[in-house]
Parts: sequence; structure tokens; C-alpha cells
Amino acid sequence: MQLKSILSKIQFWILFFFLLRLVGITNPPLEKNHNWRQASGLMIARNFLQVDNSILYPRKDDHKGLEGIVAIEFPLHNYLHYLVSEIFGYAHWYGRLINLIISSIGMWYFFLLIKTLFHDRLAFYSTIILIVSIWFSFSRKMMPDTFSISLVFMGLYHGIKYLEGYKNKHLLFYFIFATLGILAKIPAAVFLMPLAIPFFSKPVINVTKIKFVIVSFFVVAIVYWWYFVWYLHLSRTFGIWHNEGTPLLEGLKALLTHYPDTLEKFYFSAFQGFILFGCFLVGLFFAIKHQYKKLLLFGALVFSLFVLFTLKTGNIFYCHNYYIIPFVPVMAVFAAYALTQLKKQKWLVALVFFGCVESMANQLYDFRIPASEKYKLSLEEIMDKTVPKDALIAINHRDENHQIMYFANRKGWLIYNEEATDSAVLNHIYSEGGKYLVIDKHEPVAEQNAYATLFENDDFKVMRLEKISE
Repeated sequence: MQLKSILSKIQFWILFFFLLRLVGITNPPLEKNHNWRQASGLMIARNFLQVDNSILYPRKDDHKGLEGIVAIEFPLHNYLHYLVSEIFGYAHWYGRLINLIISSIGMWYFFLLIKTLFHDRLAFYSTIILIVSIWFSFSRKMMPDTFSISLVFMGLYHGIKYLEGYKNKHLLFYFIFATLGILAKIPAAVFLMPLAIPFFSKPVINVTKIKFVIVSFFVVAIVYWWYFVWYLHLSRTFGIWHNEGTPLLEGLKALLTHYPDTLEKFYFSAFQGFILFGCFLVGLFFAIKHQYKKLLLFGALVFSLFVLFTLKTGNIFYCHNYYIIPFVPVMAVFAAYALTQLKKQKWLVALVFFGCVESMANQLYDFRIPASEKYKLSLEEIMDKTVPKDALIAINHRDENHQIMYFANRKGWLIYNEEATDSAVLNHIYSEGGKYLVIDKHEPVAEQNAYATLFENDDFKVMRLEKISE
């Protein structure tokens, strides 16, 4: 394919997949996968609007009588959602659209990046494969995974251009995008590793290298401050944090113990299918056979840091499919390399077509809202009729899913189902300022008749809390 033809085709496909993923973009976070993670992010965005817009103090709704300030990744995605809400008023789907826009721009930068490091044809097929991989669904969620890596793609591309002798503006763009990307989610840092290729292999003058190292130091320093200084300050001061990771040996033991689930993240979750994973294996084989050192080095550099990240996450890695996202771009490049080795065009077209169809078909659930979940959309209206906006509530869920608290649009305690009838727990909540108990009747919870009922229907029951004898 001619370069001009490739450029126009990849632009067309990036736009096509962008428009395709706009279907259902305004859906509330009720889809099957990771609704809890999206609801958590939406809480933070909404609280920037409702409580405090300081980006240094992200807040959750299930604050258990505390400030609600939580130690998480730098809330860039959430804050952009807040800024849009300041202009247009709050809506849950802004975060989805922001992620889709940034991730689509990231696809263009990924294409430019692979074209710069390797060649046009490999870049074209790598980009198509990446778009339909697990990125297809996660690039339209209120989650920072593809969002953060897309920003790092931008930073990496400009960093390589600077090291190749281009203008200082590329160094500035490298600093901005790399910093924001890694801040947004630290595993995105794995995609700065390929900078070693031009840094050590290109004939770069010393001044350029020195300037690049100095700027990179500031990138690392800013990221270090957020994750290893401020993050710890927030968690120790306010007592709420997400995942701080596990010791490496513990992580290794957990991954080996649950190796079937660990391997599944590579052979299925990455591409949401088997055809493109088969292409990845064939591409890896051919890269080794052909001694394609640059491609193998590219993969090894990213994989080395990705392994450390995987060990640090431990059992969380095999429990959540989105933790494979940082390595999928590398897998896409190797899968594309297999396609470029095909001599017959019809086989190439067939593999791309059926591989894309399989991957997208296995992610169609992300575009649908299960009918069984839609009752939750009525919760905020019920709350507005029965519970003052500033009143603290307790609400039940089997696994402390943030989603139900998000839809209540109130603050307080998210409790386990069995705690909804535990007088000791409820007395403690009452003593800490909790005024209302909300029961989600779709959960397996025992009948609660100890308090005055303010509202009840087939979905929810709202009661006024008071101290009772245990």
C-alpha cells in the first residue's frame, strides 16, 4: 500500500470505529462489566461539582461518615468530566465521550508511532487490531485505562521525534502528554520504555540527550510526588484508598497459584477472541525466526515493565480483565506482523475480517443495559422525595458496589446485605450521623421492620434510622 493510501484508510477506520462506539454512549453505568469502577469515577467527577473542585482532593460518596477524600490515581479524567459539567450541567456520559475522543486520537498517534518505529503497513494493521481488541469497549467507559495510555502514545511519539532531531516543541509535548498520561494511571508508564530504542540507537547529539533526560526527570518527579507522597498522605490522613499493590513475591505466588486465570488475560481477554491471539503467536514466531531485533526489543522493553506492574497487582490482575490493557498494543503489533507475512491478499482480508468480527461480537454486551438493572435509575427520584439532599444514608449491596450509592446521589455508608439487619452496625451508623436506611430489595437481604418506613415499592424500601436495643 502507498503511504498516502494508508494514511487515508487508517483515518477512515479510526473515524468509523469512533462513530460505531458512539452507539449507546449516553448509557448510564449499568452494563455488565465494571459498572462499579465507572460509578466510582463518576462519584469523584460529580463531587468536584457538588462539594469541592480541588483536583488534589478527589471524593467518594460512600465515605462512612468521613470526609470521603480518597487516594486514587490522579483524577484527570474525572476532572475533565467536571469541567464539561460546569459548562453544560452534570450528565454521567461526559466521561465516556471524553475517553472515546482521547482514545481515538490515541489510535492515530499509535499509528504514527508504529509507522515511525517500523513501517506503514505494520502500523495500519496494528492500529486496526488494537481498536477491536479489549480497547473497543474500554475506550468508551468512564475509566482511565485507555485514556491514560493514549496520552502516553502522544508523549512517546513526540519524544521519539525530538530524539530524531526535530524541534523543541516535541520535547514540550512529550513532557505534557507523558506526565498527564502516567498521572492518569501509572501502568501507562510501560509505553515509555520504547524510548530506549531511538535514545541509544540514533546518532543524537549530547545536548539533545541531556535536555531529554532533564525533562524526563521532571516527568518522573511529578508522578513520584503524586503516587508516593501525596497518595500516601491522602490515604493516611483520610483513611480511604484504592489499591496500593502487593509485594512482588506475593504477587508472583498469587499469579502462579491462579495461572489459568492469569493466562486467560492473554489468550482471550486481550483480544476478546482467539483468532487475533493466534495471529499474535504466529507473529511472535516469525519475529524470532526472522531475527527482527527492533520488533523483539520493542516488545521486550514494554513487557519487562509490564511484568513488574503485573507482579505488583498480584491477585487483582487475574480478577479484572482491564489490567491486560497496557500490554495489548504490543500484542497487536506482533499480530499485525503475522498478517504482513501473508502472501495471499484473500487470506489477509479473511483473517482481519473474522478476527475483528469475533472480537467485537464478544464485546456487544457493553452496548446493552440489562433490563434487570434499569430499576436503579429510579433511585435518585425516590431519594429526592423522601431524603434531604444533605442527609447521610446507609444502603446495602452484596459486594459494596459503588454503583447503588452513585444512583442514590447521597453520601454515607455502603453496607453488606447482612449488615442491613445488624443492629450493632446500624446503631453505629446512627451515632455517626446516619439518618436513613435504604434497602435494595433486589438483593438477598432479610426483612427489616425495626424502623419507620417512609417509602416502599417493589424495588426499594426507605426507613428512618433510630437507635434500637441490640
